[in-house]
Amino acid sequence: VSANTVTVGANTLVNDMIVNGGSTLSFLTRTIGINGVFTNYGAVSGSTGQVNLATGNFTNTNTGIFTITSTGRITTTVGSFSNSGTITFSGAGRLYLGGNYTNSGTCTLTNGGLVYFTGVANQSIQGFTSTGVVTMQKTGGTATFTSNVSAGGLTLNGLGGTLNLVSGTHTFNGGLSRLNGTLNCGSSLLRIGLNASGTVATINTGTGTVEYFRLGNQTVAPLTYNNLTLSGSGVKTITTATTFITNVLSMEGASTVSAAPTYNVASATL
Repeated sequence: VSANTVTVGANTLVNDMIVNGGSTLSFLTRTIGINGVFTNYGAVSGSTGQVNLATGNFTNTNTGIFTITSTGRITTTVGSFSNSGTITFSGAGRLYLGGNYTNSGTCTLTNGGLVYFTGVANQSIQGFTSTGVVTMQKTGGTATFTSNVSAGGLTLNGLGGTLNLVSGTHTFNGGLSRLNGTLNCGSSLLRIGLNASGTVATINTGTGTVEYFRLGNQTVAPLTYNNLTLSGSGVKTITTATTFITNVLSMEGASTVSAAPTYNVASATL
């Protein structure tokens, strides 16, 4: 795209798309399918439309501005997503990531933006912040966080897929939904702000800590925990027969428990 302003008037399929500096591309409600790469040096905007990459990489350069104002989406099926400019999801936009995610610019997902990890390839995911739900729906391979993530909730719904938290602090102000797949917590601190639901997805809590921090009642997932922290306030509902502590149970704030978990002789309650 080299003209000053281009408005996409119909759904379009192209091999590669490059938006030059000083150019403006508006795709509004249209879908742009790209077989190769997408590179933006200019200004791109859409509302409910989509930019879908079948094989190539999505690159928003340091001069690039990319804005989605409603429920539009960006999809990288297998390629990487790289941003060194400015990307704004000012509505409840969606980001589908089938490859690696890196961001050295500004990527704003704080207005209900939804993030999905998809596909079968292993992925490296740099930390990000979103007020929307993060969903692992991979059917193979592993998505690995390389730094802290904060989002509205966490859904595990990828039969055959794995999400690795590794380390650091990952805060989900919403709930934890266990539908399918595997979550490996490593040595991280996983913070959950609402209820845990479902039992199908496997969660390996590793050597880290899981914290339920809501200012109010919460349902605690029936798991084997290394360290379990119950903070905030309200009643934390625990199923004794299926909730185990191998290290430390920490009660903080004004929270109480509906029942005691099962713990070994090395565990302590603080």
